[in-house]
Amino acid sequence: MAPRTWLSIDGLHAGDVVGILEDGTATLPLTEQAVMVQLPSGLQLVDDDEVTGWTVVCSCTSSWDAPRWARNFDGGQADPERRVDGLRAGHPCNPSVTVAEALWKAWKAHSDREVAVTELHAARRAHEETARRLANAVAASRAIELQLSWAEIGSAVGTSKQAAHERWGRVKTGAGQ
Repeated sequence: MAPRTWLSIDGLHAGDVVGILEDGTATLPLTEQAVMVQLPSGLQLVDDDEVTGWTVVCSCTSSWDAPRWARNFDGGQADPERRVDGLRAGHPCNPSVTVAEALWKAWKAHSDREVAVTELHAARRAHEETARRLANAVAASRAIELQLSWAEIGSAVGTSKQAAHERWGRVKTGAGQ
């Protein structure tokens, strides 16, 4: 398995396959060269046979619970229903294509969901700001210095004079209406 990092379409999420050790510690992202763990004392090299499973991590700060796959040291085919992959002792600990694809799909579903939620929040904030700007523009247009008619305002915002008046007729202008 070549080193890889998956990136979300907004660039805010990066996913990596990591190994899981018997004590539950996650390794650094897996590469073809070495298996490493980050300890308080620094990086430590880990033997491939110490990896007992795999999962995927995301760079975001959500509390996403990624799926975990167990390693069957006796070998055999991957079993997606049980989330077990056969990989004999003495072999590099990189997961099979089946496991890597399953982990990618899980991460992709997570990151797509997070991107959608982020976009919804951004759209809501933009909508609120646009509504404030529009209300302020209408109030300024009705100010005594400009005195735009409701027909002119309606035309400028793409509605009728009656709809414009119903929506913003009570907006305070500071100089009266």
